[in-house]
Amino acid sequence: MPNKEEILIGCLERWNAADSRIQYFEKNFDEWFSQLPEDIQPIALQLLEMFEYYSQVKTNQYLKELWLRLGNADGYQHNSSLFTLLPSTYGIANSSFDYLYSFRQLNNISKYNVIVDLKTFISTKRKKFDSINNIVIVDDCCGSGNSLDTFIRNNIDNFRGKHIYYLITYYMKESKEIIDRIAEEQNIEIDVIFINSGSRAFDDDRFSDDRDNLRNVFERSSEELGIVKQYCLGKYKSEALISFYNNTPNNTIGLFWFDSDKYFSLFPREFENAEGLKRPTPQSMRQDKKKRNIQNYVSAARSTKYE
Repeated sequence: MPNKEEILIGCLERWNAADSRIQYFEKNFDEWFSQLPEDIQPIALQLLEMFEYYSQVKTNQYLKELWLRLGNADGYQHNSSLFTLLPSTYGIANSSFDYLYSFRQLNNISKYNVIVDLKTFISTKRKKFDSINNIVIVDDCCGSGNSLDTFIRNNIDNFRGKHIYYLITYYMKESKEIIDRIAEEQNIEIDVIFINSGSRAFDDDRFSDDRDNLRNVFERSSEELGIVKQYCLGKYKSEALISFYNNTPNNTIGLFWFDSDKYFSLFPREFENAEGLKRPTPQSMRQDKKKRNIQNYVSAARSTKYE
């Protein structure tokens, strides 16, 4: 099995960040690891060797680089462009919202060219929208391509004849197929501009000898920890290994972000606080374990007394 402490040190050096999420990671690493079933401990360490974390400092650097790459892209015209986001299904601020806002500030883009509600803008500024040639969509990562697919299908009548640029800091290579299919089916141009890219974790050469079996073992053990099946290998089985300073994509393997009543993760996602739903913390789980040990001790003592 890979050396746990070497993996920890390697991650911290590679990510080169000192924010609250990395502090949480370092503080709770040993206890997190102790929760894992023995059969997936070596796998988890190998996955961590591949895991990437993007701090706000690093992300801001990427957003500036994306701006430069966009300026050099074929067909791009800044004076004929609008910048928008992939909206949340629930109408709330999401990661795409965060990144669009930062992108505008970092690159001094006029707020009049940044659109957070595309349908409202089109209905009130139809003449301006019709004069636009480029639609620039800013997001943190593309895991499966399904969010982009939904957004384009919902707006296809307005997108025809316009060139779409999809700016992302991280690109899962498996999503290329669905993006190419969208462009072909809808007869539109889509250029993906990205900084980093990756493939499904278990497709890596280090798992080549037994990857299908390892996937099965990993899924089964993850479910035993209370991780919902659809997220054991990441949403749509994307097998991503990424987290950002503001959240973790649900395309990332669930072991790293999904919390259950008996398991806490290292890079938990932000969830709405629903009534009756309380995220476990390392401290609360330690307290629960201590209570169980005391209860077991008392029960054992009583049994001995009355034998």
